[in-house]
Amino acid sequence: MIVAVILVSTVLAMAFAAEYNARKLPGDDAIWNDNRFGLVSLLAIVMRADGEVSENEVLKACSFFKCSFSDDEKRRAAFACLKQELKSDANKLYFVRTDDAYKISQASANRINICAALAKKNLNRHELSAVVEFLFSVACVGGVTPREWMVISRVIEFFSLPADDVKYYRTCYRSEQTDDFCDPVFVEEKDEKRQKKKMNAGQDRRSKSNNQQRKAGSGGDSSQKQSAGKAGAPASLDVYYAVLGLAATASADEVKLAYRNLVKKYHPDMVKDELLKVVYTEKVKKINDAYNHLRVDK
Repeated sequence: MIVAVILVSTVLAMAFAAEYNARKLPGDDAIWNDNRFGLVSLLAIVMRADGEVSENEVLKACSFFKCSFSDDEKRRAAFACLKQELKSDANKLYFVRTDDAYKISQASANRINICAALAKKNLNRHELSAVVEFLFSVACVGGVTPREWMVISRVIEFFSLPADDVKYYRTCYRSEQTDDFCDPVFVEEKDEKRQKKKMNAGQDRRSKSNNQQRKAGSGGDSSQKQSAGKAGAPASLDVYYAVLGLAATASADEVKLAYRNLVKKYHPDMVKDELLKVVYTEKVKKINDAYNHLRVDK
C-alpha cells in the first residue's frame, strides 16, 4: 500500500514538473522560480476553493504583487500568471463525500502537496509561515470559508509548522461565518446556511441603505447622526484580540506580551523574498493597529 502511494505521488510530481517546464510563463522568467510558481498555484487553489473567485480577492492578491514588484513589466507578468493559474483546470478543487461530510479528493490533495513542495523549496520556517500568511490574507477578504481552511490547513501540515503556529492561525483567522472553522472537513449543510446568511445580510444592508436615504431626504434626526459618527468603529474588540491570538478575557499584561512576541516573529527582516516581505509588513501593521486599540481600551 505504501509503495503504491509513493509511486502515485512520484508520477503526479513528474507530471506536474513536466507541466511546469512546458508552460510558457508570462514576462521575465527570473521572477518565476519554483517558490513563486508554487505559491501562485496554491493561491489559485485557495481562491477557487469555494467555487467562485471574488473580485476583492483578486484585488487583494494584485495589491501584494503591486507592492512587491517595482517594475511594471514584472507586475504585469505576476498578474498574468495568477490569471493563468486561476483558469487552469488543474487547480480546481474536488471533494468526495464521506458519511455526512465532504473532504478533499485524493487527486486534489496530491495537487496541493505538489504545489506546496514547490513553494517550500529552500525556505526557512519564517518564510514558510509567511507563505501561509499570504494565503490567509487573500482568503480572509470575504471571511475564511471551510473549504479555504481545508486547503490552507493541508499546506500547514505539509510545511510541518509548529503547534503554536497552528493554534495562532485558528484564533486569528476564525470567522463568524464558519463556527466550525477549526474542523478540517466541509459540511454541506453548514455551507448552505452560510450562503443563506450572506444573502440575508445583503438584503438587510440594502433595506437599511434605503431607509437611511429616505431619512436623509426628510432631514434625518439626531440618532442617525450619532450612528453615522460611529460608522467606522468595530462592533466589538474581539477582532483585535484575535489578531493577537488571544481570548477577549486576556489581561493587559497578556496583550503586551503577545504584541511583543508577534512583532518580533513577523518582522519583515525575517524573510528575504520581496513578496513575503510585503506580507509581513502588512501583518505587522495589523498587529500594531490591534495593540493600539486594545491598549486604549485597557
